[in-house]
Amino acid sequence: MGRIERGSMKLFARPNQQSMNLRHRVVHFRPADIYFPKPSKVLMELHNDEQLEGKVIDLSDSGTQKDAFAVIKIDRITQPVLVPVDRLEIMPVSAS
Repeated sequence: MGRIERGSMKLFARPNQQSMNLRHRVVHFRPADIYFPKPSKVLMELHNDEQLEGKVIDLSDSGTQKDAFAVIKIDRITQPVLVPVDRLEIMPVSAS
């Protein structure tokens, strides 16, 4: 039986029939369940170059200063994010 330490919690891995059958299998899991490396590192590697879409809800100084930031609300993210205004790609307004 192998011992794995996680913080102050000690976990013991017992080989069983299910774990032996996992090798080379495709599995699903949540990023929050990743033990190592940090989930944030994995997500950055996977999604660092993706374009996100959100709605500007505020500006740090009316957006006119060189180092202005936009406060952006992204669906499915609980906390708004700050992005430098000069890094934004403005999307055309859709006619609804």
